[in-house]
Amino acid sequence: MCWTPGQDHELLSASEDFDLFVIGLTPAFSERVLGTDTSGAHRGPGFLRLAPAQLADLTARCLFPALHGDMVAKERAVGDLWRQAHSFREVRALAHTLTRRSLRFVDEHPGISRAEIARRSHASPGEVTRHFHKDMGLPLSAYRTRVRLLRFIQLVDGGCTFLEAALTSGFGSYSQCHRVFQATLGCAPRVFFTSHLRRAIEDTFAPLAEFQR
Repeated sequence: MCWTPGQDHELLSASEDFDLFVIGLTPAFSERVLGTDTSGAHRGPGFLRLAPAQLADLTARCLFPALHGDMVAKERAVGDLWRQAHSFREVRALAHTLTRRSLRFVDEHPGISRAEIARRSHASPGEVTRHFHKDMGLPLSAYRTRVRLLRFIQLVDGGCTFLEAALTSGFGSYSQCHRVFQATLGCAPRVFFTSHLRRAIEDTFAPLAEFQR
């Protein structure tokens, strides 16, 4: 997956064989590595399905050693990795127009329905869901749920009440938000924010100090 600069992301669920690698790149670094202006390229999430050999090679590159504080070597390793990942994206056609529109609509209005997305896109609901699942690797409904939950968490972190956060993030009521939160994260919102779970997520996704120099 690729996220735009400054976009928050949290892992909500994963299978036992899931591996996650997170590397942050500035637009300037990306442009320097790729040798071209990439400011408008690949905005929004992206999904790739790689061949086994490609996946093994990319995974091996993600496991590069700490290199003992050598920042030049680190940048070279990250640059090589980014060039390879970018080349994989280049050989794949851009997401379908309906998928790009769905991503934009959900980002602007997390509570938007599939029928409304289809109406605004002048397409059938079936077309919208089919192209979205093909391009993104997950159902549109699941993506909408994740966006709403992440928006809810961000709003509560920012000081909103649970009710305010639920309504603003696109849930019809707090009770609906509570049900979805419980089903997705395995606990009630109040437990999530008042226990070790919230801190565990922050610690897990905190950038390594050695990459903050």
